[in-house]
Amino acid sequence: MTNYYKTNRAINHLLITIVCIFLVACVLWCARPQTDAQPTVEINTYTLTATVTEYIAELDYVCAEDAEGNLWGFYDTDSWSVGDAVTLTMQGTGTHSDAVVGTQRDS
Repeated sequence: MTNYYKTNRAINHLLITIVCIFLVACVLWCARPQTDAQPTVEINTYTLTATVTEYIAELDYVCAEDAEGNLWGFYDTDSWSVGDAVTLTMQGTGTHSDAVVGTQRDS
């Protein structure tokens, strides 16, 4: 009968040790620094000056040409005229795939 108690006691100590290790692991896991699930994306913006080359009033669509000859289009409910100066706020890396995210009419 004493062997049974010794075996049972050893199993109890082993179970308590396993539970303690599990609890410590859980505490350490929960205490780790939290990170965003999504990687942080840096948004680059810059400005361009351009001149309105076309305005389609029915669509509220404006086409403007920058100093390098690139054409940029955007929608705006304001009335534009060909030759108007505009500052474009661009989002991207300075390539042809960038997007116009803001406009301001220059006086």
